[in-house]
Amino acid sequence: MGVLVEVCCGGIDDLLTAQRCGGDRAEFCAGLPLGGLTPSMGCFAYAREQVEIPLMVMVRPRGSGFCYSDDEFTVMLRDARMFTHQGADGIVFGCLTPQGQVDRERCLRMREAAGDAALVFHRAFDVTPQPLDALEQLIEVGVDRILTSGQQPTAPLGAGLLAKLVQAAAGRIEILGGAGVRPENLTRLVAQTGLKQVHLAAASDSIDPSTDHNQAIRFGMEPGYDNRVRVTDPQKLAAAIRAAKAIV
Repeated sequence: MGVLVEVCCGGIDDLLTAQRCGGDRAEFCAGLPLGGLTPSMGCFAYAREQVEIPLMVMVRPRGSGFCYSDDEFTVMLRDARMFTHQGADGIVFGCLTPQGQVDRERCLRMREAAGDAALVFHRAFDVTPQPLDALEQLIEVGVDRILTSGQQPTAPLGAGLLAKLVQAAAGRIEILGGAGVRPENLTRLVAQTGLKQVHLAAASDSIDPSTDHNQAIRFGMEPGYDNRVRVTDPQKLAAAIRAAKAIV
C-alpha cells in the first residue's frame, strides 16, 4: 500500500541517496535552478551502473520555455534515443507551440524516439491554456504520465485541478503530482486529489566553498548559486517516504 515516491535528482549523489532512502523511482536532470535540463551521458551511464530503481531522464536542451528550434528538437530526439539505448526507464520532456499548447507532432516523434521506455510530459503542462484538452491530446499521442502541479506554483495549491485530472484520466494516463510536496502536506494532498504517485526533491543546501575567496566573480545567471548546491536531504526524503507509505 501507500503512494509511489519519485525523487527529483540533480546528480549522482542525489540518485544514490534516493535509492538508499527507499525512493521508488528517480527523475534525473541537470540544471535544477533552471527547472531541469538534460544531464550528461557519462553521468547517466555511471548512474545506471550504480542505481537499480527506475530512472526517468530529463530531455530539455535549455531553460526558458518549451518551444524549440528544429535543431534543438533534433538534439532532443537524439538524446532520447541515446538514453533509452543506455538503459533509461523513461524520458521526461515537454514540447509546446508558441501559444502554449501541446505540440502534437513533436510529441508523436518523441514517442517514437523513446521506444518501449515510459514517456513523461513534464510541467510544461502547467502553462497549457486548456489542461483537460491537453490531457486528452497527450493520451492520444501515447504519453504514459504527466508531471503537474495542477497549474499552480505548488501541488497543494493546485489540488483542485489535480483531482479533476486524476478523474478525467480514468486510468488511461498516470498523473504525477509534483512541486512543493513535503512530508507535512503529502497525506492531505493525496486525500484531496486521489493521486497514486508524487514527485518531490526533499532538498537542502550544501556549500561548496571553492569560490568564496573572490565573491565578485559570478559563474551563472542565478544569484546565490556560485557556492550553494541543492542536494537531496536523506532526512527530509526519509520523512516524505514514511508519510507516503503510511497512506492506506
